[in-house]
Amino acid sequence: MNHIHNFFPVKGAAITGKITIGEWIFDTHIDATADTKDLRYSGTAIRLPLQDGQYYLISGSVFNDGVYQYRKGDTAPLQEETFDGVVVPLAIPKPFLSLVDEISEWQAKNGNQGAYQSESFGGYSYSRATNSKGEAYTWQDAFRARLNPWRKMA
Repeated sequence: MNHIHNFFPVKGAAITGKITIGEWIFDTHIDATADTKDLRYSGTAIRLPLQDGQYYLISGSVFNDGVYQYRKGDTAPLQEETFDGVVVPLAIPKPFLSLVDEISEWQAKNGNQGAYQSESFGGYSYSRATNSKGEAYTWQDAFRARLNPWRKMA
C-alpha cells in the first residue's frame, strides 16, 4: 500500500487529532443516545465502525504507525502513547489482498537479490534478471502492471 500510495480509506470514518492509545480495545458499537461530546471516543476505547477482520491505519504515531487488522475481542497490538494523528478504517479489496499474498510468496522464493547482477569464477557463471534500469529485478518490477489499477499519485 505504501508503494502504490493507496491505503483504501473508508471516506468520512477517520478519527483525527490528539489520540491516546492505552490498554483499550476498539468499541465498534456506537450508542447514538449517549450523552457525550464526541461519539467516536469513550473512556476506554476509540469507536470505529470496524468489522471483524477489517484493517485500519494509524498515522502520525511515534510507536504505532502502520496497518493493523481488527479481530473482535482482541486487544490492539499497540504501544501506549498520545499523539496528534489519524486512525482510519480501511476497505481493502479482496483481489488486492490476494495480490499481496502472491507478492509475499514471490519474495519468499526470490528474496533480496542484492546489488550484484552476475558473478563467475572457475567454470561457474551466474547472472540474474534485471529491470529496465539494469538493477536487480524486484517484486515491484514483477507486479507493476497488476498493481497499477490501484495506484494513486503521491
